[in-house]
Amino acid sequence: MLRDAETRYPNAEKFAYGLVMASRKLRHYFQGRTIQVVTDQPLKKILSRPEASGRIVAWCVELGEYDLEYVPRTAIKAQALVDFMVECIFSGPKDLEPKEQLIRTPGKWKLFVDGSVAGSKCGAGLILSSPDGFEICQAIRFTFPLTNNEAEYEALLAGMGLAKNLEVRHLRAFSDSMLVVKHFSGEYEQKEPRTKAYAAKVREQTQFFETFELSAIGREDNGRADALSRLASAETQNLTGSIYLTEVKKPSVDKKACLEIHQGINWMTPIRTYLEKGFLPLEKKEAQKIKYRAASYTLIGGRLFRRSVSQPLLRCLDPEEQLLALETVHEGICGEHLAGRSLALKILRQGFFWPTLREDAANYSKKCRQCQIHSNVPKQPQKK
Repeated sequence: MLRDAETRYPNAEKFAYGLVMASRKLRHYFQGRTIQVVTDQPLKKILSRPEASGRIVAWCVELGEYDLEYVPRTAIKAQALVDFMVECIFSGPKDLEPKEQLIRTPGKWKLFVDGSVAGSKCGAGLILSSPDGFEICQAIRFTFPLTNNEAEYEALLAGMGLAKNLEVRHLRAFSDSMLVVKHFSGEYEQKEPRTKAYAAKVREQTQFFETFELSAIGREDNGRADALSRLASAETQNLTGSIYLTEVKKPSVDKKACLEIHQGINWMTPIRTYLEKGFLPLEKKEAQKIKYRAASYTLIGGRLFRRSVSQPLLRCLDPEEQLLALETVHEGICGEHLAGRSLALKILRQGFFWPTLREDAANYSKKCRQCQIHSNVPKQPQKK
């Protein structure tokens, strides 16, 4: 508690005095460590000008023995929920910080999600449960149109985002949408571009967890999450204090991502994903292979190029562009109807590349009808 004289300090000096009191009470923690002071007050500026007043001189001398690092405090929207979780469930050893105790909680967290579409109203409900039984119930209201499957995906992504903000390491999610579960496991094929984009987004989010599982659950066993989703998609605003209502104004997947997914997966996809986002397959050998191959490529303006020692950068082509390049060079304007090897070398000199260039060029020239009609016919008899 501040004494009467101390209550009349300027606001910034009150924070500085609080730092001094914390260093006195936690002296054994401050010594031998780098202490980050997260604050929105100019403490470093105040304590670096000891000529201001005599008490600040004394504080500077007292704090001078510690290794203090002043860090500006950012937005605390996500941190507020973490602090609430820590306050509610922290009951561990005294030598652990509350947040560290939360992260070290053994076992897997459970996430129950469900999406709902009622006319023009869309909503989602999720329940995140810790191994100790503490639950967070959240209702989400979407202000943009969604289909039933897209609402299920949005609910799953929102739950994964909440778990990520709480630094959950092991998560097991449950959804009553068999389509979402089968898409994630690979048993069902995604046909719509938007569905492919959502499935890719879910797989991308799994990279933030050490272990992640998505299992199907019956609707009768997912009643609470279903009730939250229906509550969020309804007109009513009446919610109990234990339920968080969030309003989402834009989808998790934009049109640009849908267009990229629609282009399909080709030989450039794993290399591009690694260079852009650093993601690698879970299989160790495949991951090493992609890292080795990616060393010969670079991204410039969103385009993939191959490096070479004796040649300039070669632009990499997808399957549709490969066929166009073969047609143009072989039989387009000034086309010479070159054979396979010469055709491949000419495409390389034009600045284009793909791994199977030589094989594709040889096969294309063999299938060319004009080459078969006008090619030289050997008249020499075969030797016996």
